[in-house]
Amino acid sequence: METKPRIVLITSRWFKNQNLYFTALKLVQILKPLSRDITWIITEQEDKNYPAGEFTLLRVPDRTVERPLLVRLWYLVLHQVRVVNQVLHLGKDQDVVIFAFGADYFILPMLAAKLKGKQVAIRTDGRTSRVIGKYWQKRNRPLQMLYEGVEAVTYRISDAIIPESEAFVSLYDLGNYEKKTWSGSLYVDTARFAVQKGMSEREYDLGFVGRFSREKGIVEFVSALGTALDGDECRAVLIGDGDLRGEVEAILARDHIQESVDVVGWIDNADLPRYLNTIKVLVVPSYREGLPNIVIEAMACGCIVLATPVGGIPDLVRDGMTGFISEDNAPATLSRNIRRALGHPDREGVGKKARELIERSYTYDAAVRQYGQILAHISS
Repeated sequence: METKPRIVLITSRWFKNQNLYFTALKLVQILKPLSRDITWIITEQEDKNYPAGEFTLLRVPDRTVERPLLVRLWYLVLHQVRVVNQVLHLGKDQDVVIFAFGADYFILPMLAAKLKGKQVAIRTDGRTSRVIGKYWQKRNRPLQMLYEGVEAVTYRISDAIIPESEAFVSLYDLGNYEKKTWSGSLYVDTARFAVQKGMSEREYDLGFVGRFSREKGIVEFVSALGTALDGDECRAVLIGDGDLRGEVEAILARDHIQESVDVVGWIDNADLPRYLNTIKVLVVPSYREGLPNIVIEAMACGCIVLATPVGGIPDLVRDGMTGFISEDNAPATLSRNIRRALGHPDREGVGKKARELIERSYTYDAAVRQYGQILAHISS
């Protein structure tokens, strides 16, 4: 590109306790050297404090309402109208608008951006209708059909679709948009997320980091712990919180393992590398994912990752080499694979190969190169 574009980033409504600000900030850091300036249109919620960085931050007020469904949809439409208002006030020289982190379905702001003559890019991250449909199955079919219709429009009018890896082209059924699809992953700070402790020095045999929600498989994981933990000799830590915390604690009490499992709640992002270095095997038992940031960060810290083969995880976690794959997240399956990972004769070697993979393919420089090529295609 002869002239760097001015970029607008729009992110979705984030639910309470989602720590996505730090993940989205990585995309901002990638875009900074590729643009003249960045304007970030972000949801503002009562329990959040979004500090500004070296970019313009436009805060859109929002109210998180999950039930009933019609009220939730009303607030979703209202939020999009507020974002449209911000888009319509963008300057003529703001060239590219990127919708990311759940904003795939922001049809009203996308139409507004196109009417303003902007180039529109969609960064998909595991929330496509095809993926969500498998998770919902026959539930919420009317909502699923609405989602599919909205997605068909947003994908058609966009100038670029950015999945997190090449594997997502088939997984997300993006073949019809192949000519405007380019992969663009994020990165991990390999200096901050680094190996600080050897495997034998780590106090927790097992760990979980994330929201206590159905889609993350937290109930299935905790249900597997009763048979996976070997008495008092094995310990586990659960980092996170959510609506299912009460159910999680009830399962721990039912199986009489609460003394072997520490539930520490949410932690500061700055403390995450230290906590990851206390975990031997990080379990990611999700029903659906994109390319989870926590998997990349854990591998950078030398953790052994045991995960279900959803989203882009199989691109990172290669069974027996850089981690372990659990065929599904049924408690019996998880328990069997937990014992397999903990009993592997070369756990240090698996952790070392995981770290090497991150150093090769998921650095800041690699991410900047990928997005530089994408912006060049959009602007050509």
